[in-house]
Amino acid sequence: MDKQSIQVTIADRTYPLNIAPNQEEEIRLAVKAINEMFDRYRSSHSNTDADTQDNLSMVLLHFALKLQELGKQENSSEVIEDIRNLEMELENYIRVNLN
Repeated sequence: MDKQSIQVTIADRTYPLNIAPNQEEEIRLAVKAINEMFDRYRSSHSNTDADTQDNLSMVLLHFALKLQELGKQENSSEVIEDIRNLEMELENYIRVNLN
């Protein structure tokens, strides 16, 4: 697969990346989200001793929590689907065997 070289800047540092061409938009959107969140933390903690590492750690924590929430939502969807399937099986069993 062909790779392309791009550079992204996160928290005022530039990083070279070799990516598949179809990944560029997703990566740039992710970098934008990281930088926006970083800027919010930096501006809200400008009076404290928080440095770049501290602010990036808080951004990482924020996105990790969001990822966990998404995982729980996916698991919830699977459980709901399983319950619906069991409900249908039970209704079928009652209709066939108890009527």
